Amino acid sequence: SARSAPGWPRSRSAGTSPISCGPAPSGSRPATSTSSGIDPAWRTIEFVSSLTAASDNTKSAYTSDLAAFVEWCASVDVAEPVAVDRLLLRRYLAHLAATRFAKRSIARKAAAIRRYFGWARRAGVIAVDPSLGLRAPAGDSDPGGGDR
Repeated sequence: SARSAPGWPRSRSAGTSPISCGPAPSGSRPATSTSSGIDPAWRTIEFVSSLTAASDNTKSAYTSDLAAFVEWCASVDVAEPVAVDRLLLRRYLAHLAATRFAKRSIARKAAAIRRYFGWARRAGVIAVDPSLGLRAPAGDSDPGGGDR
């Protein structure tokens, strides 16, 4: 497709995790997944490694938030970042709100997504950043103090 980068897979194999726990192989771009469950299209290891000024807590939260986003993308048949557009990001935030995440949590997840797509644009993973101007719902977390 015109939106795909050459040589990148369009879908991932069933039963594989969209987030890896190890470095991507060097050299040419690998296939859809490896025996360790790496989905190279998202390049999450490189993204997290780029967060050099972030605290360990921020890196952990962003890793978790990105993993949840990538998993959700797979559930709606989006297998790589070049297939993500602004509408899809808004659908994801609406999904989080419908799942009753606190507004503060949704705001952090939106920040992680914006940071990821900003990095992906600078790294040449995508040509256009779909998260530009993406905003999470305004306001604090729910009055009961519960934060998911």
